[in-house]
Amino acid sequence: MSEPKQGAFPMDELCLHLAGLTQAVKGLREGYSQLEERVQALSPPATTLGSPHASSSIPAPPVLVMLPSETRVPTPERFSGERSKFRAFRNSCELYFALQPRTFSLDIAKMGFVIFLLQNEPQTWAHHLLEQRAVELTNLITFIDAMAQIYEDPQLSATAESALCAF
Repeated sequence: MSEPKQGAFPMDELCLHLAGLTQAVKGLREGYSQLEERVQALSPPATTLGSPHASSSIPAPPVLVMLPSETRVPTPERFSGERSKFRAFRNSCELYFALQPRTFSLDIAKMGFVIFLLQNEPQTWAHHLLEQRAVELTNLITFIDAMAQIYEDPQLSATAESALCAF
Protein backbone atom coordinates (compact mmCIF):
# COMPACT_ATOMS: atom_id res chain seq x y z
CA MET A 1 0.00 0.00 0.00
CA SER A 2 1.39 3.42 -0.87
CA GLU A 3 1.43 6.41 1.48
CA PRO A 4 -1.02 9.20 0.69
CA LYS A 5 0.51 12.15 -1.10
CA GLN A 6 0.73 15.52 0.60
CA GLY A 7 -2.51 17.36 -0.02
CA ALA A 8 -4.36 14.13 -0.71
CA PHE A 9 -6.74 14.86 2.14
CA PRO A 10 -7.89 18.45 1.61
CA MET A 11 -10.81 17.90 3.95
CA ASP A 12 -8.37 17.17 6.81
CA GLU A 13 -6.46 20.37 6.05
CA LEU A 14 -9.71 22.34 6.00
CA CYS A 15 -10.75 20.86 9.33
CA LEU A 16 -7.42 21.84 10.90
CA HIS A 17 -7.71 25.34 9.48
CA LEU A 18 -11.31 25.61 10.73
CA ALA A 19 -10.25 24.47 14.21
CA GLY A 20 -7.57 27.18 14.28
CA LEU A 21 -10.07 29.83 13.20
CA THR A 22 -12.55 28.62 15.81
CA GLN A 23 -9.91 29.05 18.53
CA ALA A 24 -9.09 32.53 17.26
CA VAL A 25 -12.77 33.55 17.34
CA LYS A 26 -13.10 32.13 20.86
CA GLY A 27 -10.09 34.23 21.96
CA LEU A 28 -11.57 37.35 20.37
CA ARG A 29 -14.90 36.75 22.15
CA GLU A 30 -13.15 36.41 25.50
CA GLY A 31 -11.17 39.58 24.86
CA TYR A 32 -14.35 41.41 23.86
CA SER A 33 -16.10 40.22 27.02
CA GLN A 34 -13.23 41.46 29.18
CA LEU A 35 -13.24 44.81 27.39
CA GLU A 36 -17.01 45.10 27.79
CA GLU A 37 -16.68 44.42 31.54
CA ARG A 38 -14.05 47.15 31.84
CA VAL A 39 -16.23 49.65 29.98
CA GLN A 40 -19.22 48.81 32.19
CA ALA A 41 -17.07 49.25 35.29
CA LEU A 42 -16.16 52.76 34.10
CA SER A 43 -19.74 53.71 33.11
CA PRO A 44 -22.29 55.06 35.59
CA PRO A 45 -25.13 52.62 36.36
CA ALA A 46 -27.95 52.65 33.79
CA THR A 47 -31.42 53.75 34.94
CA THR A 48 -34.90 53.18 33.57
CA LEU A 49 -37.10 56.03 32.44
CA GLY A 50 -39.17 57.54 35.20
CA SER A 51 -37.11 56.10 38.03
CA PRO A 52 -33.68 57.68 38.55
CA HIS A 53 -32.67 55.00 41.07
CA ALA A 54 -33.91 51.82 39.40
CA SER A 55 -31.31 49.88 37.46
CA SER A 56 -32.07 48.69 33.96
CA SER A 57 -32.44 44.97 33.45
CA ILE A 58 -31.40 45.36 29.82
CA PRO A 59 -27.68 45.98 29.47
CA ALA A 60 -26.75 49.03 27.46
CA PRO A 61 -24.96 48.36 24.19
CA PRO A 62 -21.22 48.99 24.30
CA VAL A 63 -20.25 52.56 23.57
CA LEU A 64 -17.60 53.10 20.95
CA VAL A 65 -15.64 56.28 21.44
CA MET A 66 -14.13 57.65 18.27
CA LEU A 67 -11.20 59.87 19.03
CA PRO A 68 -10.47 62.58 16.48
CA SER A 69 -7.45 61.96 14.36
CA GLU A 70 -4.39 63.95 15.27
CA THR A 71 -3.55 67.00 13.21
CA ARG A 72 -0.75 66.41 10.75
CA VAL A 73 1.82 69.13 11.07
CA PRO A 74 5.35 69.37 9.74
CA THR A 75 8.12 68.27 12.08
CA PRO A 76 9.89 71.22 13.73
CA GLU A 77 13.26 72.16 12.30
CA ARG A 78 16.31 70.62 13.92
CA PHE A 79 18.10 72.76 16.50
CA SER A 80 21.85 73.17 16.23
CA GLY A 81 22.45 75.58 19.11
CA GLU A 82 21.87 79.04 17.63
CA ARG A 83 20.58 81.14 20.51
CA SER A 84 18.42 83.25 18.21
CA LYS A 85 16.52 80.11 17.13
CA PHE A 86 16.02 78.43 20.52
CA ARG A 87 12.74 80.13 21.40
CA ALA A 88 11.20 79.29 18.00
CA PHE A 89 12.41 75.70 18.37
CA ARG A 90 10.90 75.37 21.85
CA ASN A 91 7.57 76.90 20.76
CA SER A 92 7.43 74.71 17.63
CA CYS A 93 7.95 71.60 19.74
CA GLU A 94 5.26 72.63 22.24
CA LEU A 95 2.79 73.29 19.41
CA TYR A 96 3.69 69.97 17.78
CA PHE A 97 3.00 68.13 21.05
CA ALA A 98 -0.28 69.99 21.61
CA LEU A 99 -1.55 69.02 18.16
CA GLN A 100 -0.65 65.35 18.69
CA PRO A 101 -1.73 64.64 22.28
CA ARG A 102 -2.12 60.86 21.89
CA THR A 103 1.31 60.38 20.34
CA PHE A 104 2.97 62.63 22.93
CA SER A 105 0.99 61.85 26.07
CA LEU A 106 4.12 61.13 28.13
CA ASP A 107 7.02 63.45 28.95
CA ILE A 108 9.52 60.73 28.03
CA ALA A 109 8.13 60.65 24.47
CA LYS A 110 8.35 64.43 24.25
CA MET A 111 11.92 64.55 25.58
CA GLY A 112 12.97 61.76 23.24
CA PHE A 113 11.49 63.63 20.28
CA VAL A 114 13.23 66.88 21.27
CA ILE A 115 16.55 65.05 21.63
CA PHE A 116 15.97 63.47 18.22
CA LEU A 117 15.66 66.99 16.75
CA LEU A 118 18.93 68.20 18.26
CA GLN A 119 22.14 68.24 16.30
CA ASN A 120 25.77 69.21 16.85
CA GLU A 121 26.60 70.56 20.33
CA PRO A 122 23.03 70.40 21.75
CA GLN A 123 22.79 66.76 20.70
CA THR A 124 26.11 65.98 22.40
CA TRP A 125 24.87 67.76 25.54
CA ALA A 126 21.60 65.79 25.58
CA HIS A 127 23.33 62.47 24.92
CA HIS A 128 25.62 63.18 27.86
CA LEU A 129 22.52 63.71 30.04
CA LEU A 130 21.13 60.38 28.83
CA GLU A 131 24.35 58.55 29.62
CA GLN A 132 24.49 60.10 33.10
CA ARG A 133 20.76 59.55 33.75
CA ALA A 134 20.76 63.18 34.80
CA VAL A 135 18.04 64.86 36.85
CA GLU A 136 17.40 67.20 33.90
CA LEU A 137 15.56 64.25 32.32
CA THR A 138 13.04 64.02 35.18
CA ASN A 139 10.31 65.70 33.12
CA LEU A 140 9.91 67.88 30.04
CA ILE A 141 9.80 71.20 31.91
CA THR A 142 13.05 70.46 33.74
CA PHE A 143 14.69 69.36 30.49
CA ILE A 144 13.57 72.45 28.52
CA ASP A 145 14.58 74.73 31.40
CA ALA A 146 18.06 73.16 31.39
CA MET A 147 18.27 73.72 27.63
CA ALA A 148 17.13 77.32 28.07
CA GLN A 149 19.90 77.95 30.60
CA ILE A 150 22.41 77.14 27.87
CA TYR A 151 20.73 78.10 24.59
CA GLU A 152 18.18 80.84 25.27
CA ASP A 153 19.31 84.31 24.32
CA PRO A 154 20.29 85.98 27.64
CA GLN A 155 19.59 89.38 26.10
CA LEU A 156 16.17 88.33 24.74
CA SER A 157 14.38 91.64 25.28
CA ALA A 158 17.30 93.67 23.90
CA THR A 159 17.49 91.39 20.86
CA ALA A 160 13.75 91.73 20.26
CA GLU A 161 13.95 95.50 20.65
CA SER A 162 16.82 95.67 18.13
CA ALA A 163 14.85 93.56 15.68
CA LEU A 164 11.82 95.85 15.99
CA CYS A 165 13.95 98.95 15.50
CA ALA A 166 15.44 97.43 12.32
CA PHE A 167 11.99 97.61 10.69
